[in-house]
Amino acid sequence: MNPLKNISFLCFVALLLVATGCSYPKNFTKNFYTANEARLENLRKQYNDLTREKPFALLFETKDFNNIGFEIIADSIKYIYHFNLEQNNFIDTLKKYHYNVGKMESLIKNMQALQCTWIFDAYGSAQQSAQQHVQG
Repeated sequence: MNPLKNISFLCFVALLLVATGCSYPKNFTKNFYTANEARLENLRKQYNDLTREKPFALLFETKDFNNIGFEIIADSIKYIYHFNLEQNNFIDTLKKYHYNVGKMESLIKNMQALQCTWIFDAYGSAQQSAQQHVQG
């Protein structure tokens, strides 16, 4: 994989995190994780179950939680799409790439309810990146 593309993608993600990290939801408090521990664990389990079937990353791009970035992780390439959840093209894409639509909709609704802006497999991504650097 082209190192320049990796750096560009990481810069994009960093910029997105800085932009969204400067303002957090009104319900965020120092006790957020304690108060929502069971819901967060359920969200993590949902994600882990889905990503075992077919890897992906998901992030909300707007504060209204209607626009997402969806990263499809294949063996040799990643596809990054942007969707408005009020339109049908996201569901069509899930079907095209054989994702479980019902489970994905449930995950998204739970993320919206918790105002969780991003979910991805940090360990798997770091492990894959390290393997690419060793092989590359």
